[in-house]
Amino acid sequence: MSYYNKQVEISTHVFLVGRDTRISGQLLEHALIAGLLSVGIEVMQLGVIPTPGVSYLTRVQGAVAGVMISPLTIQHKIMELNSLEQMGLNYLMKRKQKLKLLLDSPEDTLPRPSTDELGTVDDYLEGTMKYSQFLQQTIDGPLTDMKVALDGANGATSAVLNRLFADLETEFYIMGNKTKWCEH
Repeated sequence: MSYYNKQVEISTHVFLVGRDTRISGQLLEHALIAGLLSVGIEVMQLGVIPTPGVSYLTRVQGAVAGVMISPLTIQHKIMELNSLEQMGLNYLMKRKQKLKLLLDSPEDTLPRPSTDELGTVDDYLEGTMKYSQFLQQTIDGPLTDMKVALDGANGATSAVLNRLFADLETEFYIMGNKTKWCEH
């Protein structure tokens, strides 16, 4: 277990990381994951997924925390205003003082991790499938006689729409489902 995990008394040290469809999300995702790995955190990388999916999977996987890299709500199209939404950090917040002392120390006395203390990263792409299955369970009754039109707004939900509605055996039409979105 890493020095950081010992200091804040984390028994499981798995973080989930998801992001939206923008290219800048990939930049932040890699930087965040590098930082987490350097202090011994195990990362489950979700890729493009809606924010509620990160929250749901953080809970069902028993992760210490989930982080969603997405735009600030007020300005969805500005790359510089990306934000990190945190989920499931109650355990860490209880140890906030220890974290603050580690981060605010005038000298950097933290030990540098050796190879065996580095975290690991795993692609957890089946997380999207688990989230889709969860969403299907929330629908009351069959949708077989319905025609559904959906607009994914080229956002993270686009990655889930096809699978979700194809499995529901309903007639559906999707627009705005490109998951490769570029900032303007």
